[in-house]
Amino acid sequence: MFLRETSSNFLAITLTGLLLCTTLVPSLGFAQAMLPDVLQAGQSRIEHAAAAQTQVNELATTTDELQKKIFEIDKVVRELKTYNELLLVQILQQDSDIADLKESITNVSVLERQLVPLLLRMIEMLSMFISEDLPFLNEERLDRVKMLEEMMRRADVAIAEKYRRVIEAYEIETDYGRTIQTYVGDLIVDGKTREVNFLKLGRIALFAQSNNMEISLYWNSSEGNWSKIDRHAHKNEIRKGIRIASKNLPPSLITVPIKTAFGYESE
Repeated sequence: MFLRETSSNFLAITLTGLLLCTTLVPSLGFAQAMLPDVLQAGQSRIEHAAAAQTQVNELATTTDELQKKIFEIDKVVRELKTYNELLLVQILQQDSDIADLKESITNVSVLERQLVPLLLRMIEMLSMFISEDLPFLNEERLDRVKMLEEMMRRADVAIAEKYRRVIEAYEIETDYGRTIQTYVGDLIVDGKTREVNFLKLGRIALFAQSNNMEISLYWNSSEGNWSKIDRHAHKNEIRKGIRIASKNLPPSLITVPIKTAFGYESE
């Protein structure tokens, strides 16, 4: 019984093997025939994959470069935006300055129309003041007034310069009242022109004395003329004052005759 079962199994395996051989032999030949095509198709896929990877790499590189350019452009745009904002502020400030300048020009025109008559009156008053003041440096002072009058008629001199020159003339006249000064000049005495030394004590007193002290005079404001000084002591004091004013002596106290508003002489 056992032998029969074994024989039957062997017979079944043998038949199965024969059937497989009959089936695989033709398939193996077909596979060998298809192998080159399969290999070529695989190689083609590899080449296509490599080409695709190359394109991907190139696209990645191009993308990186574009991103860098976009970043750079964005930076430039932000800088230009900041610069434009600054320019806008400057333009607004310039517009404001232009408006202020136009207003100032209008105001200057108005001021100039008002200032010119004022300066003319100031020059006229200065001329009157000099004619009524102590008669010292008359030629120099009147020439200054004449120059101011000529300047006011000139169109090429700015109003600011005209104003400055008039104020300067007033300052010079103011300084005369605060200084002691001596200078040499001509004076008509008894119908003759004599060279004398003038001594100006601010605007308090004005004296004239020759070098030999033969002529010693003081300006008599109440009478509007020169009066003689007879006292020898006063003559010496005037000589001393002249030497102090010319810096030949150090400053010191001097005693000189002064004609007061009450009409009497004091020392």
